Amino acid sequence: EFATAEPEHRHRPYLLAAGRHVHAKGLDILIDAYRLVLERFPSAPDLVIAGDGEERTELETRATAHGIADRVEFVGRCDRARIAKLFKGCALFVLPSRHEPLGIVNLEAMAAGKPVIATRVGGVAEIVIDGVTGLLTSPGDPVALADGVCRLLENPTLAEQLGKAGGRNAASFDWPSIAERYDSVYEDACARAAYRRS
Repeated sequence: EFATAEPEHRHRPYLLAAGRHVHAKGLDILIDAYRLVLERFPSAPDLVIAGDGEERTELETRATAHGIADRVEFVGRCDRARIAKLFKGCALFVLPSRHEPLGIVNLEAMAAGKPVIATRVGGVAEIVIDGVTGLLTSPGDPVALADGVCRLLENPTLAEQLGKAGGRNAASFDWPSIAERYDSVYEDACARAAYRRS
């Protein structure tokens, strides 16, 4: 559904972040980083943040304090169809988490063929392979995050390569592929058990 979604049409290109508006997701770091991006690239894509949560008002206030509220849009909670359109239409996806068990949204962005910039936390590195399917940065570091965004804005060829590689990587995480790998593990375990009994 992410690969085949119609892209959301907006007046300007945009970067996308999606997730609960809580401290662990690092959206405050993203807003700080985006201010740095705009200092280097005033014509950079806008920032669209999907989701909602207890820190939304703080995040909106932060964008206003940085003088970038006109370039940051909080679109709130989105149903699956809308979020698929947002993924399909974005220039790149950013997940700035301080803590993240896996980061399924990275796979959704990859399935939409988009380059991903994420932080090296939890299981994220199992999905985002630095320099291959996306870029990894240090958590809690707005300068490193801004550098990653700027690197892809400066190099659209690299961004396209990461998006394509990410799309191929995402396919290996779909349910039929996962079920096949589980089946292989169980077959191997059964064969080893049978060998031990003989």
